[in-house]
Amino acid sequence: ERCAGAGLAPANLSRALQSVAQHLICRATSYVGRSRSSRRAVWRALPLAQRISRSVSRFVCNGVGVLKKRLLGALVGLTMVIGVLSCGHQRKLSNASAASADVPAARRMAGTAINSLGSAGVLGKWIGEPRKAVAGQSVATATSSNAAAPATTSTSAASSVDKASPAAAAQAPSVPTLAPGLHQFAITLNGLARTWSLVVPPGPAPSKARPLIIALHGADGRGTDMRGLGFEALASAAGYLVAYPDAWEGSWNDGRVGVQSVAHQQQVDDVGFLQALIAQAVHEAGADARRVAVVGISNGAMMASRLACEAGSSLAAVALVDGVGPQDLPTRCNGATALPVVVVAGTADTVVPYLGGPIARRNGLSRGAAASVDSVLDIWLRRDGCSSTKETVVIFAPLRIVEVRGLGCTAGAVRHYRVEGGGHQWFDVGEFHTTAAVWQFIAETVPQG
Repeated sequence: ERCAGAGLAPANLSRALQSVAQHLICRATSYVGRSRSSRRAVWRALPLAQRISRSVSRFVCNGVGVLKKRLLGALVGLTMVIGVLSCGHQRKLSNASAASADVPAARRMAGTAINSLGSAGVLGKWIGEPRKAVAGQSVATATSSNAAAPATTSTSAASSVDKASPAAAAQAPSVPTLAPGLHQFAITLNGLARTWSLVVPPGPAPSKARPLIIALHGADGRGTDMRGLGFEALASAAGYLVAYPDAWEGSWNDGRVGVQSVAHQQQVDDVGFLQALIAQAVHEAGADARRVAVVGISNGAMMASRLACEAGSSLAAVALVDGVGPQDLPTRCNGATALPVVVVAGTADTVVPYLGGPIARRNGLSRGAAASVDSVLDIWLRRDGCSSTKETVVIFAPLRIVEVRGLGCTAGAVRHYRVEGGGHQWFDVGEFHTTAAVWQFIAETVPQG
């Protein structure tokens, strides 16, 4: 209310401070160095920059009123100085001689940034303008709690900092961009406030839309639980965005019958939610709608399977781990769009049986029944036009892992890693790593560019 009385839009103020500070810290990487330790230092500095930015926002709203642009620029510059000096300190630990030369340069850059931001007043437009809604987005009301300003605004801000020429500004990317790091989003769908996170890889803003991986957690989990699986390191190097949606009350409505979870009993529209997520990622984060892969484990895998069957045209590849879908999926998925699919499953899974049937109860509650792995593989072998399969043992011990690969496929690709004696887990067995196997499949099957 204090911000509104002062003529400020608080969300825009906070977003402007965070976005510009993060942009400047990223730019400092070229001064501090491009080694792995330097990049880690930059991203470790971002949370500190965000906290300071939020504190500045509260300070402005509580007592200052409409802050002059020069002072605002100085405060943002101060935020960047802290981040840059942190980068220089980390660099010094790994390469003292290089850091001694880089830190003064970083300090000079910080001073230049303070002056240019203060005099040019690049934040004035951001503070006064409310964020524009995505045109034509009727399926959901979407908000971002840590999103950058619209692409045109961020381009002009970058131009003032970098002193870009008019010709360079004309060549700026037209796709929406967000600052590197973790962003939080919310979508209101059918009266439910749904949430998801997005990790934007480091590096300069791209000139074209980027591929997107959606990682679906298992039952009783949260989206960010999937961050520990290691997809970000692999995806970031290839320029992928990685999204981590949250299931409603911890569970996905994957289509199973007789499941005693809130999502199933309320018939939550998770297919619609994931489609809305893709649309929001395309419009606000520059994701490529033609290059979306979904990965899931357990309940998340069964949700990914349902999405592939009901909205396969929205996807470019699917990876299923420790779950392939509800028991009646083979009868409901006959009209599915051809799609590359990889399945990783253990033959001794006591939670979601490899051969199908009742899923293990949890806390005495029914969780329905699952389809067999082979029945779901048959769906995709037919849909992808595969003529036969070939089995190859890839690991002999401590567990035998067999790769089953579809041959002669005319419309997609099918691959299955059968972990003989394996249970309900994300496998890291000998030289076999589920994350690496899934990533390799996505890299091979999702169109490049």
